[in-house]
Amino acid sequence: MAMSLRAYLRPKGIQVINAFPAGIDTDMLAGVDAPKDSPDAVVRDVLAAVMSGQEDVYPASASDVFEAWRKDQKSVESAFAEMM
Repeated sequence: MAMSLRAYLRPKGIQVINAFPAGIDTDMLAGVDAPKDSPDAVVRDVLAAVMSGQEDVYPASASDVFEAWRKDQKSVESAFAEMM
């Protein structure tokens, strides 16, 4: 959906960014025992992406997950399954 919006809104000068964060240390994940990024780190990386014109951003530790996924999707899938 974001890619379609991006194509539609680009001629109007409106930037659409996909942000794919990992777990963020908020009340919503308070009971989840897993690594979490600070909200400040996620905001910092998303704002940096906005300022630099990036269209897709994997803030904080999500960039590590994305790189691992690019190399071996099934390994990342298995790692997530082990967290359950």
